[in-house]
Amino acid sequence: MRIFVRALIVTGLLAMPVLAQAAGDDNNGYTQIMQGKLAAAEAMLVQQRRMFPGDADLTLNLAAIYANTGRVTQARALYADVLRQPDQSMKMAHQRTASSHVIATIGLKRIAATELTAR
Repeated sequence: MRIFVRALIVTGLLAMPVLAQAAGDDNNGYTQIMQGKLAAAEAMLVQQRRMFPGDADLTLNLAAIYANTGRVTQARALYADVLRQPDQSMKMAHQRTASSHVIATIGLKRIAATELTAR
């Protein structure tokens, strides 16, 4: 199992995502997402998920990209995938922790709220 160092909820341009940063590497798209390089992050995340399909940080970061680029169906499917997997404890910014299931549920609720607002 990979070690999760940090995940944070980003506001502004990326209002929905929970971004996870894995220890000692950047194979989860965190840096690219923070730099606004969503296409590069997406390509990396798709590749990494092929090798590590059960990693919540990869799945949550890819779901966040999908949600913020208007691909809510794909984002919803990824959040549901996280909920089908065993819950993973993720360390959040400011020394807090949250479960991958809670984060995925928040992501699903934000998608639903955004869809209601858009109507």
